[in-house]
Amino acid sequence: MADPAPDRLAEVEAHFASVTAEHVMEILHDEGLYRHVRFARPRTAMYHYDLVTWPGHLAISGDCGNFVFSRLRDMFEFFSEGCINPYYWSEKLVSPYGRNGVLSFSEDAFATSVREWAEQQEDGEVRLAALRMIDQEPVSADEAGSLLRAFDVKGVRIQDYWEWEMRDYTHEFLRACVAVRTGVAAYRAGATPQAAGAAPSG
Repeated sequence: MADPAPDRLAEVEAHFASVTAEHVMEILHDEGLYRHVRFARPRTAMYHYDLVTWPGHLAISGDCGNFVFSRLRDMFEFFSEGCINPYYWSEKLVSPYGRNGVLSFSEDAFATSVREWAEQQEDGEVRLAALRMIDQEPVSADEAGSLLRAFDVKGVRIQDYWEWEMRDYTHEFLRACVAVRTGVAAYRAGATPQAAGAAPSG
């Protein structure tokens, strides 16, 4: 499972920046590795979120998702390194456990897999029939599996389709990644998230 397309993560970052532009940071507890930091717009709870750390763990809760990560003793240090990396960060989840907990069926991933398979076919009629499956817009892994299983054109069937990766990271998880990185940067800068700016992705 690779990282999401850069434009998808950029869209999440842009939306997050717009809905949290007036957020301010409130430090509720700050004692070594034990921290509780809240980000919210004054007089409203919309898109608020809390970051809580204890040795080896960081939890995010609120309107930007509920997740717990574990990697380094100081998780603020972990989320300060490099760029936003959903693939690597999902490996550090302990709640929900692991990457599978933040993946869901993706029409875009389904379409990409179908196109890749179609490009390998020499017969134009087979290629066209395969591409028509994309237009049926399955909304679940079961629907996609039914389409792929039923495909039979000129005796050509799709083999091993169950091995295709037709999932992508949920919007909630990507938003949580952006929130964590932006919040940690704001805490370290001693500024509000908008002053710290959106975290770099890539």
